[in-house]
Amino acid sequence: MGGLIGVSNSENNGLMPAGLFIKHPYTVYLDPQQSFEITDVNGFVGIRDGYSFGGIVLFFCTFGQVQQIKTGSYSGISLTFKDSTTFILKNTSSNRRGYQIFYQQIFF
Repeated sequence: MGGLIGVSNSENNGLMPAGLFIKHPYTVYLDPQQSFEITDVNGFVGIRDGYSFGGIVLFFCTFGQVQQIKTGSYSGISLTFKDSTTFILKNTSSNRRGYQIFYQQIFF
C-alpha cells in the first residue's frame, strides 16, 4: 500500500490493536548451540537471521505448542516451548548468528 496504512503503536491502532505485535528492540546474537528466552508470547513468532537472505522463519506458538509454518532458506533456528508463554530460541548453526525477533501477544 506504499506506506498509506499506518503501523500499529501506542498512539495509532493501525489495522490491529496497538501492542499486538512486538519487535525485539535489538538483534540477539547467539553463538553455536546458545539459547535465548522469548517471554510473553502467544501467537505468531517471526525470526529473521540477520546474516542470511533467507527471509523470516514463521512459527505459531500457543497453548504450549510450537508449529513451524514457514521456513526461509536458512534452517539453523530451533524454537521450543518452556512454559505457558515462554519459548526458547536456539542457534543450531555452527556459526554465531544475529536474530531479529517479531512476536505476537494475544492474551484473552
